[in-house]
Amino acid sequence: MTAIALLNSELDPHLIADTLLSVEGADPDVKKTIWLPALGNICSEWGEEEKLWHISRLGRKSFFLPNQSGVLSFAGVCAPAAKFLDELSKAFRNVYQFDQSAKVDSEFINRALNNTERVQDFWLIGVLVDKDGKREPYTHNTVKKIETEHFGICYAAGSGAELIERLVNSADQRITAGVWRDATHISVTEDLAEHISCEMLYRESDIRNGVEPGTPFSIGCGGFYEWYAVLPQGVKPMRSRLDIHVYFHEGKLVVSRMYFCEQIQNNTLRFVDSLLPSQDYYLSIYTLGLDPVEIPLDLLIGDWTTIVPVESIGTLIGSFLNAGESVDCSSKSLLSGSVSSEIAGKLFGEPMNVNRVRVIVTSNGRAITRSIISQPHEPSSAQVKEVGGRVAVCLSQKVMAAVVESVAHLIMKKAPE
Repeated sequence: MTAIALLNSELDPHLIADTLLSVEGADPDVKKTIWLPALGNICSEWGEEEKLWHISRLGRKSFFLPNQSGVLSFAGVCAPAAKFLDELSKAFRNVYQFDQSAKVDSEFINRALNNTERVQDFWLIGVLVDKDGKREPYTHNTVKKIETEHFGICYAAGSGAELIERLVNSADQRITAGVWRDATHISVTEDLAEHISCEMLYRESDIRNGVEPGTPFSIGCGGFYEWYAVLPQGVKPMRSRLDIHVYFHEGKLVVSRMYFCEQIQNNTLRFVDSLLPSQDYYLSIYTLGLDPVEIPLDLLIGDWTTIVPVESIGTLIGSFLNAGESVDCSSKSLLSGSVSSEIAGKLFGEPMNVNRVRVIVTSNGRAITRSIISQPHEPSSAQVKEVGGRVAVCLSQKVMAAVVESVAHLIMKKAPE
């Protein structure tokens, strides 16, 4: 159970993958709890008694191919997918000894699949880049094909494929209707990739998640969504961003969630037994407070609005193959914990500029998503820094103006009956 997708596969390919690793059956762990960035500590078991499943941990399901050959993501059962990647690595190792400019192509992958058992138990979606920089979509097993006006041909697989399809089609319809103003600094496809990552994190924090049909846990996907742009010269990782969830109710402006998301490259990992480095990344997600924080409206007149949550929790997500455990996804190993004052000082003693902010504002039962992106020559949209031993977020006037504008737009609309 998972959700992976390839957007605009031919012209501007972007790959998306969730990080939820699930196992059929009851959780053998006595505590039966799991930490997730959007919800905190929750029950790990889901589903009905006869179809019980549990969340084991979070793990990256995307793999950068050597020599800038592209990237693959998998959905489905972990063990045969891991066996396939091991076969692919062995095959490339043999070729690399004789040709250090070798690339991974579709024939290469197909041979590795032929040497792997249970290949029908998992799906692959990815983009391959040849020696001339030509990009080619790759899929294994039956995947959902989505044809759009503004995002070209897209593909999705896993239990969350239909949910991804609805988000893609909805974005396509908005652009057709002329709603495109927020993220003009980036392509529509990159904006969609980042929007899906932000939107799915927002949906996961909903108290109805897993209870109502169509929510992420009810279909077995979530955790966090990584995304990558695939360029002719190779794969470009996800950009750092700040997600803010705000609601306006009874005259009060309240922040319900804030996340700071970034990627950290693992420079020590090698894809093969050689000096060839792998583009491997850890996902770092800081949940900046799980308790709501009210923003006094008189703060909106200042240059910056500073929010200091009581507690922040950091989560580090590596590849599911690098967990040091069995590949059946049964391990509960996960690097997460409260950010102490000492760590806050080390990480954010020097304010960190954040050029990408995604804001989701809700009021009257409706929601608006806004993207605020600052270019390198412009002042940052936000900062993450240490204040009094805690991780604090400073929001620019531009961000707060977007929040106020969104609230004003929502309260003018009649709540749905």
